[in-house]
Amino acid sequence: MTVPRNEPVILIIDALPLRSLGLVSILGRLDHLGFAGKTRIISHLPDAAERWIEAHANCEMLIYNVGGGSIADCDNSQRIKALRAIAPDVPLVIFSESEGREEIISALNVGAQGVLHAGMTSELALQAFSFILNGGSYFPSALRPKATLSAEAS
Repeated sequence: MTVPRNEPVILIIDALPLRSLGLVSILGRLDHLGFAGKTRIISHLPDAAERWIEAHANCEMLIYNVGGGSIADCDNSQRIKALRAIAPDVPLVIFSESEGREEIISALNVGAQGVLHAGMTSELALQAFSFILNGGSYFPSALRPKATLSAEAS
């Protein structure tokens, strides 16, 4: 897909192109928040993403879909590190089927600004994407410390 170099883009990186259509649909609803319309939403396979980013420097956000895998998987980890090397200032969102604490910590370790779980509602995902595009970060509640029995008794 040809996009003018200066046109803002949200890039979805996903090994399964059909799977990324849900994210494209949700991100297309950002127009009422002032983002879509001026921002193109594009999906690429992981093997082509780095070359695409180098050729089109105006990414507003990278969304890396690990699917049923993990950020810590060697292949995902290497690709995410390569993406961070060529686009260190672009907000990175990890989209995952896992919502475990380890996954969130791994996302923080690779410099992600957010983790979105595949089971979350589209409205919450839309709010999270908007918040991240405005300079914030979003991490699920799995990162919060669990209450202990003594803390609950107080």
